[in-house]
Amino acid sequence: EGVKKGYFRVAGSEHYLSGPFANEKVAMFIGTSAGEGFVKQGVGNKFTYDVAPRPGKYTMQQGTDIYMFKEASSMQRAAAFKYMKFLTSESSQLKWANATGYTPVNNGVLDDKEFLDNKNIKMPTKLKAAMKHLYSVPAKKNSNAAYNQLNSIMQNILSAAQKGQNVNSQIDNGKQ
Repeated sequence: EGVKKGYFRVAGSEHYLSGPFANEKVAMFIGTSAGEGFVKQGVGNKFTYDVAPRPGKYTMQQGTDIYMFKEASSMQRAAAFKYMKFLTSESSQLKWANATGYTPVNNGVLDDKEFLDNKNIKMPTKLKAAMKHLYSVPAKKNSNAAYNQLNSIMQNILSAAQKGQNVNSQIDNGKQ
């Protein structure tokens, strides 16, 4: 109903919601940890914003994946392993998280003073508690494809609602 009546917006209606938020067209939005930099840039000195963890016990985590292919030579796999070890090290993750706002994959960063004292982003001090119950799309055959299809179906349902259309046809299409 909120989407139909226009007082809820959905992602994609104006690209990212950090823009309408910074322009005071929406009071709040749900986004990713990496989106805070765009909020800060858009808001500038117009007003003070804050961040909060997603309400609820569980939060889905997503991000960039790193793969090592089994068809690679033993030398390539050894190099890939060393690179993965470097990328996920505490020092690399500290630098990455502080520079980008992305959630670090190395839990040691969550207690790092340099991370917690970062004045450029507000997310670090609120992150540790939110990370206790993270889940992700399981690494099983076709699980990512199923997730992506469900995401697309939900976008179609919300888009129909936004246009004032009957959502039942989109729900029925999604069931197929």
